[in-house]
Amino acid sequence: MLTCDITSIQSLTSLAECIRTLAQPGDIFLLEGDLGAGKTTFVKVLASLCGIDPREVTSPTFGLVHRYLSGSPGMGSPDPEDMAQRFVLVHADLYRLGPGADIYDTGIQELMDEADLVAVEWAEYLQDGVVTHGLRLRFHLDFTGETDETGIRQVEIIPVGDRWTRQMRALQECIEKSHGLKNNP
Repeated sequence: MLTCDITSIQSLTSLAECIRTLAQPGDIFLLEGDLGAGKTTFVKVLASLCGIDPREVTSPTFGLVHRYLSGSPGMGSPDPEDMAQRFVLVHADLYRLGPGADIYDTGIQELMDEADLVAVEWAEYLQDGVVTHGLRLRFHLDFTGETDETGIRQVEIIPVGDRWTRQMRALQECIEKSHGLKNNP
């Protein structure tokens, strides 16, 4: 497990850049934390790094899942010939489903299977064992920080599965080299 302090949008961007650099198609990012902890903001930054307009990214609390395409103005279906060249990010939010969420009954699983990357907010609500590979990011707010009125966000990064367990050293090295990002061993 790694822990780092997020004190600004720049440090959140640095974290997302490190993660995006090591990400592979099919990776799932399990985002946990209270309301306002930075989960959706992380997805916006990640989307931007994937060539997706971050203004398109909104919390999918009521729709449960959003599908974003790189190079696409909006979430409409592009010409099938263009699909091979587009990056697909699926963004799910399990808040409304609550603890023990079953993604198989909602159709979220099918969308996840078609995505390059998947970000799941309120992932702590997932049934145990549903996700066997990816990265768990737990966002914590600390209003005692002296950065600004929003305080510091601390992010715990926990690998899920063998591939990300092997990538943790490379992720730690990237975090340590990143401007404005503090790793807390």
